[in-house]
Amino acid sequence: MSTLGRIRRKILDGDYFVTAHMSEVSMPNDGLVTEDVENAILKGWVASKMTGDPAGTRYMVRGPALDGTEIEVVCRFSSGDLVLITVYLVEEE
Repeated sequence: MSTLGRIRRKILDGDYFVTAHMSEVSMPNDGLVTEDVENAILKGWVASKMTGDPAGTRYMVRGPALDGTEIEVVCRFSSGDLVLITVYLVEEE
């Protein structure tokens, strides 16, 4: 199964963790809710992969929030668990 497939499976199963930073800072600051994050992951793609972090590879998944706004979710696998680290609105270029 692809990395995106593994991430989506965890989302569909509700088998993931959200960092305090994401739930208490990132999501409220951008007016996002859990369903926006899940939708972006389920309908999005891996926009980039960051391998230089000693804590493990991070994946930036870009996709639409429920209202169609583009967002990016930063996540990683840690001991087999999916951890959602942060989320933010994608700035229009």
